[in-house]
Amino acid sequence: MIDQRASRGGEQYRLFEKAIERLSQVTYLNDRFYDPIRKEHRKVGFGFLSYSLPLDSESCRAWHIAWDPIFYDIVRATGGSFRFDLATYRDLDPASRRLFLLLSKILSRRDSSPRFDVRHLTVNVLGFSPTLAMRNLKVKLWRCVERMMEVEVIRSASKESLFCKAGPGEYSIVFQQGDYFKRRNTSRPPAPLDETAIHDGLRSVGFDDRGICRLMRRFSPPLIRLWTDVTLLAMERDGRAFIKKSPQAYLVDNLKNATKGMRTPPDWYHEQRRAERRVRAKVTLPAVP
Repeated sequence: MIDQRASRGGEQYRLFEKAIERLSQVTYLNDRFYDPIRKEHRKVGFGFLSYSLPLDSESCRAWHIAWDPIFYDIVRATGGSFRFDLATYRDLDPASRRLFLLLSKILSRRDSSPRFDVRHLTVNVLGFSPTLAMRNLKVKLWRCVERMMEVEVIRSASKESLFCKAGPGEYSIVFQQGDYFKRRNTSRPPAPLDETAIHDGLRSVGFDDRGICRLMRRFSPPLIRLWTDVTLLAMERDGRAFIKKSPQAYLVDNLKNATKGMRTPPDWYHEQRRAERRVRAKVTLPAVP
């Protein structure tokens, strides 16, 4: 949503921050979840992520996003991936978006979908009103189906062949995989974006792309992230007067010594972090009546 080809103003980062905040509050519950680590079904409940963001909108310091450990272990054990087509999603209306999400999950792994009850699909998945008559639900579902055919998510078929009558006022429907998934499976994976938080922080310190590549080859990302944060805070806290030579030299010197186990972040850095946590707690915690 925010990359080198899109707008990168304050409004984009504000929306991104709100999206992170909403996702951090999502909790997933399942009473029969297959655990790939223990090879058994288990009762699970986990969130997706936690976050720590600077309060000052002008701050150059990195955003910290941490995955929930149970969720992350499950994902890491399966080694799976799911590439999401955001461009296609944005071109769809709300109901078609919901159908696109459902079919992307199912048809990326199999040639056909399970047989869906039309009322359940239209009301509980696509979000149409339960008070609508079946004939109207079929009309609305067919509009979404036509959009899926246009983008070739499902194979083209006639309305009569898709809707199967199961009883008075009851219909079911099955979708067949379209060429959309075949093209995606044979296409080359997208090149990774270099606009990461580490890279942006290093650019704020003063490194160019070549210098960033050299640092990434020499030092571990967690160490670079930590000492970049220290350097940026030193620049904000005391200006360049605190740094004898240059911010770049200050960072490299700290990285070299930290790699050898001869240096840890200064006390003032830890004090500043604690102060920020206290301020954030005052901002986010509700007042006691």
